Amino acid sequence: MANLGTIALTTAVDAYAGTAAGLVNMIVNPEADPNLNWAERRLAAYVNNPISLTLNSIQKTVKEHMPTYQTDQYRQNIAEGKWHKNFFTAGFWGEAILENAGFTMGMAASGKLTGALLGRLTNVGKHINILEKHISNGIKSGQLTGTVQQNTMKALAGKLPTTGLDKGIAEAVKNIKRASAINRNIATAVAVTGEARQEGINSSRDYHEQMTQRLNSMEGQRELAEKTLYDMFSKNPEMFYYSPLEGDPFQSIRPEYIEAFNQKLAENQAKAEEAIETASSRVASINFALNFPILYGSSLWQFSRSFVKGYDTQRGFRNNIKAALRQADDVALPGAERVGGKLGEYTVSNAGRLRRAGRIIGNPLAEMQEEMLQEAATEASSRYAGSRMNSFVGYKLDPESEQEEIGFLNSVFNGILDTYGDWSSYEAGFAGLFMGAVGSPNFTFSRSADGSRSVMDGGIWQDIREIRSQTQDLQAAADAINNRMKDPT
Repeated sequence: MANLGTIALTTAVDAYAGTAAGLVNMIVNPEADPNLNWAERRLAAYVNNPISLTLNSIQKTVKEHMPTYQTDQYRQNIAEGKWHKNFFTAGFWGEAILENAGFTMGMAASGKLTGALLGRLTNVGKHINILEKHISNGIKSGQLTGTVQQNTMKALAGKLPTTGLDKGIAEAVKNIKRASAINRNIATAVAVTGEARQEGINSSRDYHEQMTQRLNSMEGQRELAEKTLYDMFSKNPEMFYYSPLEGDPFQSIRPEYIEAFNQKLAENQAKAEEAIETASSRVASINFALNFPILYGSSLWQFSRSFVKGYDTQRGFRNNIKAALRQADDVALPGAERVGGKLGEYTVSNAGRLRRAGRIIGNPLAEMQEEMLQEAATEASSRYAGSRMNSFVGYKLDPESEQEEIGFLNSVFNGILDTYGDWSSYEAGFAGLFMGAVGSPNFTFSRSADGSRSVMDGGIWQDIREIRSQTQDLQAAADAINNRMKDPT
């Protein structure tokens, strides 16, 4: 739980403090690495800013001091790709589920706060009050019939004729929709920035550690020495008894050239270390660039409605739909397409059952795809950076990447194929499926669209609860229409 809280808090803080520090860093102190292009240097500086790096270090420190217990069997299952055998272990829930939950909670908290601030700045509530005032005036003047709520919902749904009406109605509707769209998109973008940056830093640091360990391992040092001997032989064959390719390469060089070999080996070691630094910065920038749209799209689908409250949640869907449909004068209102039947026998239509079922399973599937695509983003950024590193040093320092440089789109395509073709990658997908079903905590405990208070935002339970409530409201509206048709007086 300590890891979960730390990840949630640092992710939320990074969305604001890390973004501000990153913007300053990319302008004032861009990466000086000449092996990176202009965009990579600035994007790497944006991701690897001092505040975000410090927050990431806090995450790692807490995790090191409070690690999740893992048995030998647990590690063996992971190594063999049999992660599904760890379902009922503390290690699985601590590593796969709670860490995922921490990022989701941090993202949701920053999104809620941003949405609340933007709501104040863009005055959505003020524009709603203005719309209701204009509609009320229209009712008083005889231009409109029905209630304020009925006409307000018609106006927002684009079903209120504007000819001859107060122009302020159309202007207020435009302002409400524009403000809501701005709030929703900006709140989502701010919310996912912290998580995307932390993912980029994690991938960069993991890649740096992995490549450094490999370079300094016995196998890595042997490969570097052999590469040095091959290079020296191609330029100065007189230094050797025979080609390093034809026998033991370490016995091929003449003794009087051992010092020259050691000097060249040290130069190649420094070159490889430089290449690892460059590749790690490239991984950070590319990983962030790929993660941001993935997280943005998924969060916009799952959580944006909880970040920004529209008309239905400010006035209450239940009261609006009842007040509107109970008039029975015009059923061409939002939700009315779900009321069907013949005269006097209206009921809730079955036409929307499939759509409602799709809404319920949509969040878990969206979160699952988010996690899978994040895995693909890590794979793609590593392959893209690794191929350039291998080309720079002249041998496969990163054995998982190509020897020659590959294009960005090629690395993304291969990353997706490798991820979805590897069963072990589906551990992250399952964690996403679970979190998408559960949702994220409702930190403000605000009322949902049906007027009730919800502890969780998103997830299947909120969808089921709201759909059930809306179905009850629609049936009540249908009953009201039936009664009105039977007794128009």
